[in-house]
Amino acid sequence: RVGGGSGSGGTGAGAPGSLISSVVWEVEAARGEPRDALGDHDSASSHLVRTVFPALTDYFDRHYQVHVTKMPELPAASMQRLMSSVMSLMRHFRSLSGSALAEGIKNERRAALKATRMLLLSMDAAAPELARELCLTQNLAASLGDGASSAHKTDRSTARVREAMEIWGALTHAIAEKLGMHIEGNEPIENRVVEVGGVTYTIQKATLFLIARLLAQPHGTPIAASGLTFESAVAALTRLPNSLDRIAGGWPAALTVRLIRSMRCVVLIDDGRASSQGWLAGWHALGWLRPAGAAAGMAAVVPDIMREWRQRKYNTLGATEMALRMMADPNRYIAYEATELLMELLADGSRTVQETILSLLSSGEPWTHALLANVTRVLKDCAKALETRRPRRLPRRLPVALADGGVVAAPPADGADNEDDEDDEEEDEEDAEAAFAVASMELNGADDVFESARKLLCCMQSMCNGQYGPMQRLLHRQPRAMQSVDMLAEAVALLNVLQNHVLDSFVVGDTVVPGLMVGVMEFLLEAMQGPCGSNQEVLASSQVNLLAACNRIFGYIEYVFNRLLIKPPVATMKCQIKCAALRMLLGLLEGLTNAAVVLRIIDVLDFGSIEKQVTTLYTMLGLGSQPVFFKPDLVTQGKPLNDRLSEELLLYMSFVLKLNTQAATSGQQRVVLPFLQELWTNGHDSRDPETLGKHRPHAERILAFMTKHIGYVEVMFNGSVEPVFFNLTRPCQDLVGSMVWRQQIHTNLQSNISPGSRSLPQVKSGELVVLLDDTVRDITVQQKSYVRNKWIPLLLKYKIHLQTGSFFLALTALLLLVFVLDSSHSESFDAGYVNSVFSGDQGGPTVAYIIVYAINLLQCCCTTLVFVAYCFSDFRKYIKTQQERMAQEAAEQARIDAINASLAALPEAVAAGSGGSGGRDGGSGGKGGTRDAPVSVVLGVPQPPAVRREQSSFVKVMLAFLQLVFFWRFWFTLIIFTASLLALITSPFWLCVLFFIYFVDFQSGATLMSAMRRAGNQIVATFIMGMLVIFIFAIITYSLFRTDPATDPPPCDTLYQCMGSHITAGITQGSIAMLFHEEVWEDVPDAFWQESRLQARTAMIIIFYMMWQFVLLSIFIGLITSAFEAIRDDQITVHEDSTSKCLVCSRDMYDFEHDTRTGFKFHVERHHDPISYIFYIHYLRNTRRNDFGGVDAVVDKLLHESETAEERASWLPVGRALSLRQQEAGDAERAVWQASLLQHISARQEAMDAEMRAVLARLAKEG
Repeated sequence: RVGGGSGSGGTGAGAPGSLISSVVWEVEAARGEPRDALGDHDSASSHLVRTVFPALTDYFDRHYQVHVTKMPELPAASMQRLMSSVMSLMRHFRSLSGSALAEGIKNERRAALKATRMLLLSMDAAAPELARELCLTQNLAASLGDGASSAHKTDRSTARVREAMEIWGALTHAIAEKLGMHIEGNEPIENRVVEVGGVTYTIQKATLFLIARLLAQPHGTPIAASGLTFESAVAALTRLPNSLDRIAGGWPAALTVRLIRSMRCVVLIDDGRASSQGWLAGWHALGWLRPAGAAAGMAAVVPDIMREWRQRKYNTLGATEMALRMMADPNRYIAYEATELLMELLADGSRTVQETILSLLSSGEPWTHALLANVTRVLKDCAKALETRRPRRLPRRLPVALADGGVVAAPPADGADNEDDEDDEEEDEEDAEAAFAVASMELNGADDVFESARKLLCCMQSMCNGQYGPMQRLLHRQPRAMQSVDMLAEAVALLNVLQNHVLDSFVVGDTVVPGLMVGVMEFLLEAMQGPCGSNQEVLASSQVNLLAACNRIFGYIEYVFNRLLIKPPVATMKCQIKCAALRMLLGLLEGLTNAAVVLRIIDVLDFGSIEKQVTTLYTMLGLGSQPVFFKPDLVTQGKPLNDRLSEELLLYMSFVLKLNTQAATSGQQRVVLPFLQELWTNGHDSRDPETLGKHRPHAERILAFMTKHIGYVEVMFNGSVEPVFFNLTRPCQDLVGSMVWRQQIHTNLQSNISPGSRSLPQVKSGELVVLLDDTVRDITVQQKSYVRNKWIPLLLKYKIHLQTGSFFLALTALLLLVFVLDSSHSESFDAGYVNSVFSGDQGGPTVAYIIVYAINLLQCCCTTLVFVAYCFSDFRKYIKTQQERMAQEAAEQARIDAINASLAALPEAVAAGSGGSGGRDGGSGGKGGTRDAPVSVVLGVPQPPAVRREQSSFVKVMLAFLQLVFFWRFWFTLIIFTASLLALITSPFWLCVLFFIYFVDFQSGATLMSAMRRAGNQIVATFIMGMLVIFIFAIITYSLFRTDPATDPPPCDTLYQCMGSHITAGITQGSIAMLFHEEVWEDVPDAFWQESRLQARTAMIIIFYMMWQFVLLSIFIGLITSAFEAIRDDQITVHEDSTSKCLVCSRDMYDFEHDTRTGFKFHVERHHDPISYIFYIHYLRNTRRNDFGGVDAVVDKLLHESETAEERASWLPVGRALSLRQQEAGDAERAVWQASLLQHISARQEAMDAEMRAVLARLAKEG
């Protein structure tokens, strides 16, 4: 039997052929067996599915790739026979269906189908081209029949596939030969086994891999015996597909698809150095590396700088133009592959690629119209296919994780349902087999029109990513095109069609239609964010009808309070659709200057349905009268389901609140969902039962949810104040309710803004942004510390209290020594502090010393905890700041070096280009050519980014220490910590070092030090002047009075003694009279003309006394007094500014008390709360840039790229407030209303006067 065949030639060259022949023979025997043969363990069918097929599956998975490389030729014919026979056997097993089969035979049949399918999948992975060719032949034969003509057409299709394979193999060898390479072995093969770093990998799509490796050479590598570089070869290949139509007979579509795919592979694996890590990561990202798990560590996230370099390089080499032109090809496989290449180039919104696409599509060439027509056709084909598509079912047996969520299917009512289950299983098996056959036959996913539409939507979304306004407008209207195509309208039309089928998808759990709906809305959101005002107006207009589509979404996509009817996957799909719709509506409101859009949204949307959705959501989340509907540990698609529902509820709230804010700003008095607005505005003071309505019993819980999760700030955006509602991050949610932390932050912000900037709002805002960013760093450091150690946040919270406690413990210990230590114990104490603790006379001092030692030990523990707290907070934050600064300086220096290198190489490139044809094609004419010219100059290709080597732990620690050397807080804390340890080990007198804590961290001591710093320069200058004066008088004394007979003893013998004695006497006594004698009256002679030398000495003493005592000492006192007065004035300024002006906008309190209904306190606590701005910056730091809205992107750019503090703070609403603007709008509206009312009254009065005159005239005529 089969075992003998495999054993007889298991390792020879002909073994696979003999093995395959034996298996084919056994399969043919199994097909001729009776229907119940699977129940007989001795039958060929049972032997195949139990023993042979699992062994063959393992062989093809593990050993075939190694074995096939050693063969002289590939066993293509044998493999085709094996695939064909196994597929025939699968159809034979599929035909064994029906209720007449015994239950045991049904189970054996299921096992046989599973084993057969697994073998086919393993063979498809081992030899995908052969599998695709076989499935193509069989599908054509099945569709055309069994006649001679069908066989002829099948052979012709097979021949074309083989021809394409042969051309691709020849092209591979030709490219390698042109590049000076040689491909060894039996090529092309579809799999290759390589070993990297001791790990063996199986490379699938080996021919693509070879091409990609050939082209992704190190940057600027020259081609042997040529004047070109490998970059020139890539540029030539990007132009090759555009030239295929000029080749006689054309090329097969499969070849063009492979050529485009190879370019995509090159983009993914190129790192400028041809390293193994680069191609391993790229092939793993493509899913063509086996085992994938082994390379997961290498295939981590690609650095942004590397991705940007790849995009810029291949955009320069023409890959973007190649992809766009191929997207215009009428062949759907080519267009699909080109779309995937363009998506790779556009990853994360490459602005360079976007600009190239804009310039090409704006040219108005005929192929651009063909491209837009292709996109439109795919979207319309997707809408048509929905009419005939059968949604795919969810698995009948849900995973255990879903069943634990309380969603369990009801048991079958009777035995008839079992037959239905069996039919469903058979349908699932048929679908799996059909999907397997189709996947093997297709060149790519182009035959799936829904996948094609999804790819195109993602591609157009990437074109607009980053709020690229010109591309957003171009997708709406192409001015130079022969016929403009509105892609926004086409997308909305597809959305309307998708809505008609989404409910059917919910019933069976199909994800295709919901996924497409989300894709359409994400594209529309990206097309108007920024904002793009024209697209906002178009999407809000009645012609596009987007708002009506949103109404339908909110109207009939609802959650049901029935655990048997709602399944977590379906709830997830519903949540994703509604979240996408809400984000789209928030995009409509972003930066809106047209009040008509706000009015249309209010008029069109059904807010009754939205209120119902909000009520359902907060009830399911346990904020209403019922418990939480879904279990907290229920996870769908990697995220807890309750978190998804919370996000949806927050989006509803943010949309309603922002809509009301925009409406009030434009002067509208209508409020939608007033209960939410009432809770947000008045908070716990909400007492209006009519406004709260049925939500009043749950108002407290709803308010707590809003306060914890929603943040609000006002931002300057496009010259006006923009309200921004955002979701608080997890760390910020924990800090919202901490009143102690909020008060501390408010105090720090107010005290650290310089008094001099209080009168300059722009300077004040610049300092405020620096302080806000510093506080955000503290939150980030605390967040990271909490992830590693749960006790670190508690330590950071009480860091200041521990340091204060260390000071008072040190003071207490030294005061006890003052009262305990006397002369009788000084000798034993000086002999050793630790010994003194446990020795002493009569036990008296011993007890006191023990108490002192215990206090010292407690103080040492506090100081140690303080040092640890600083290591996790201030030190780490300082190191991170320095690293960011160094990284920015390095990046700036690298940019400057690159520009200098390009400028330096420019003359050489020009000279080299003049020697030959030059140009982008890299011609080889002339002796100079471009051989020696830098490729970055000739082709405009940027230099690859520098490799950042991973540093060892020791190097990281040393670098961190070197950075801390220049941080004064590090040395201060280290000195305090060292003194505390020395006090514990050697002498408690080291505790006096801790007294410096008073001058650093206590308010009074810090004020004194501030006064000294403020007057420090003047004090130093005065001290220098005093020293100079003393020096002058010392020289006079040494020169004139050192040998004076009247002076006994002499004041000094050397100039140094004179200088030192004068400094000592002058500073300590304020006079130098004591240097000469103690009796001052002896310095005065009897007459003026007597003792002239003595009188001169006396005059010098008096002059010195007057200069020092009356001038210099008064200057010292005056400077210190002035410093304290200035500090007091600054404190008064800070106090007045903090109590009478807003810290953010610097507007006076009077403006809000007089011009608004809410007042100044409400403004600084809700509208311009500095804590909210801290939370907003933290939100920006923890959000992907691709998820930013237009306002977020502008603020983040200002925070990261601004050069001055004032520019960084230009997004703060300095001198502006939305509440003042709303009041002005309300006043203007009231003025307009009053004017119209007065005009109406005047018109009515004139009409009445005319009527009265007519009546009087008629009466006078009659009378």
